[in-house]
Amino acid sequence: MFKTTLFLLALFMPAALVQSFKCEDSSYFDFVILQNSQLVTYRCADLMIEKNKRLCSETIGDTLVSDKCPNACGTCPSADSGSCSTRYPTWVDSRGKSCAWYAQRPSVRCARADEFLNNFLTASIVCCECGGGCINFPQGWHDADGPEYNCAWYEKSDRCEEDGGKFRSMGFVANEACCTCGGGFEQSGTAISLEDSEDEDKEIASA
Repeated sequence: MFKTTLFLLALFMPAALVQSFKCEDSSYFDFVILQNSQLVTYRCADLMIEKNKRLCSETIGDTLVSDKCPNACGTCPSADSGSCSTRYPTWVDSRGKSCAWYAQRPSVRCARADEFLNNFLTASIVCCECGGGCINFPQGWHDADGPEYNCAWYEKSDRCEEDGGKFRSMGFVANEACCTCGGGFEQSGTAISLEDSEDEDKEIASA
């Protein structure tokens, strides 16, 4: 059904990228609010109710409720947020083509990305240009030691392994917030180009 939906969308969206983020609320997060002299416990599911939406802007400690409940609060990151990265920087497809290769002509090359599986991954899963990749969340996150220690800092050496579970800030540690440490939100999509189909066939054949 999902593949059929993508195909139908493609008929009306030539050279388009059909994208979505796997945005999920924390299943463990809850918080307590004093209401009418009583303590009331809320979970992310409770924020789906319209009258409780106002609680999304509450800050519990240093944690913004909407960061823990982005789906319920409607604050999931958008596909055009500009901070997409990959969890697999050295990945190449079964022909040895990297994400950089797909990025040169995404509307053409990504259309058949799923045909070239390698290590159970394809460009539509790994590469931002093909609707894959990952986005760090919360955006602007850094650990408790300060702004210098952000997701970019954790990309180097073995920092995720050594410190990824420490120095919680904004309610998250690097292992939860940073794509490079296995956190963040993955996105998935398919780049489809009907207009370039002939050119695409020639390119795939010569690859």
